[in-house]
Amino acid sequence: MEKSKFIAYLRNLSPKELTGFGKYLSRNCENQEATLAVFNYIKNFRPDYSDEENLNIDFASAKIFEKPWAQNSADNRIKLLNTLSDLFLRLKEFLIHQKVRAGSLEAQLLWLEILLAREQYADATKHLEQIQSTIMDRMPTGDQYYFLKLALPYLDCYKIPGKGRFEGYKALIDCASSLEAFYAFTQLKLACEIASRRKFLAPEELTAQDGLGAALPGFNYAPAFLAANPIINIYYEIYQLLRSEDGAHFDEAFDLLHQNAGKIDLEEQLILLTYLQNYAANQLIKGANWVSKKLHKLNLLGLRHGAFTLKGLLPVSQYYNIIAVACQAGEFEWAETFIEGYTLEMKTPDRTDKKFLGLGIVAFRQKAFQKALDQFKQVQSVDIDDTIRLKPLLLACCYEMGQVDTWIIYMSKAFSKQLSREKYMRKDTIIAMKNFVRFFNTLHRGKFNKELLINKIQTNHAFLKEWLLEKANDHPDAR
Repeated sequence: MEKSKFIAYLRNLSPKELTGFGKYLSRNCENQEATLAVFNYIKNFRPDYSDEENLNIDFASAKIFEKPWAQNSADNRIKLLNTLSDLFLRLKEFLIHQKVRAGSLEAQLLWLEILLAREQYADATKHLEQIQSTIMDRMPTGDQYYFLKLALPYLDCYKIPGKGRFEGYKALIDCASSLEAFYAFTQLKLACEIASRRKFLAPEELTAQDGLGAALPGFNYAPAFLAANPIINIYYEIYQLLRSEDGAHFDEAFDLLHQNAGKIDLEEQLILLTYLQNYAANQLIKGANWVSKKLHKLNLLGLRHGAFTLKGLLPVSQYYNIIAVACQAGEFEWAETFIEGYTLEMKTPDRTDKKFLGLGIVAFRQKAFQKALDQFKQVQSVDIDDTIRLKPLLLACCYEMGQVDTWIIYMSKAFSKQLSREKYMRKDTIIAMKNFVRFFNTLHRGKFNKELLINKIQTNHAFLKEWLLEKANDHPDAR
């Protein structure tokens, strides 16, 4: 039952939506006792709806239908499966109903479609003008905005008859103008994604099929057009950045995004931020530390407007990356404030571990190794996302404090074996962690060729690379 479509969709409902769906069922399924009984039983296992025993089909059907009104049921198992299908259809109805609630854009467009289908052209004209003036004027720019900016004038031109000669001509000009902006936006957005993905493909893959290896196109837009469409301007600068790797385009896109973030749709903000963050992160890997402050400002932007938390809590990796980047930028006080505030909002059982680990990272970056060690020792989590960050930092702190003993060496070897068994972690992350353990053990043993070790650290992907290089360079026994 846990794998049913109904439960899969139920997991994605917020507490408010779940309450709303319960009320929706009460109103619309008043005489369908089986439907209400199954829903009331299942909702007891929120939020993950994962209980192998209680959500087993046979166990649950016997439990739910032990009611006087259901005693004559021939097959409770089939009854439960059918009821789950009915609940899924009810949930679809509820979500559609929520989407077209009064005042929403979807409701306005649906009503416009009904007016056009009923040939109520006078009302359709007024309603179309209302959508353009009350919704389009306040809608943040993004793919939906540019699509509607094209679609609404098109409907005006071709679906509503009776325009005067001048009115009809003006409507066509407006439609053509909107088409230009929609085409430029869509073309640049696709071009950015193509340019980005091409970087991960080998030349032979690009020549395997006709058209895949074609040169990336160049675009020319009038300055006035770009100035009137800031989001198109940002995509244009990012595309130039992806093609040329010229930092001047990064700076231009960075400034434009900061100036216009409040006017841009959050989903588009997240896409733009990701492009800029990827470029900045690659520059950091190459040693361009100047970019850390800009990367921190991009994180601030994503947090301030809500792009990073668009779908709820931050992904674990992003939470720790925000802390690490803040430390690289020297914003230690901000990082501590962020950790205290964000972990308070998490309201999850592991929030205390996330707090201790985050504060430990800040202390480590400040070279307060004993303080960091004290924070790390309070982390109880066995979650792999926490473990892969905790153990290398623990090893580094023990090294700094001169506390590398037999137990620490055993832990480093056990961690390396754990990484070898890990199936779901990204391959590059596993490589970086295993390389850290390998270099750490070399440092601990001593008697190594300094130049050779430094070269290996620099040319391999490794966690805490800067720390490893510093320790290798300062090691007293190095040759």
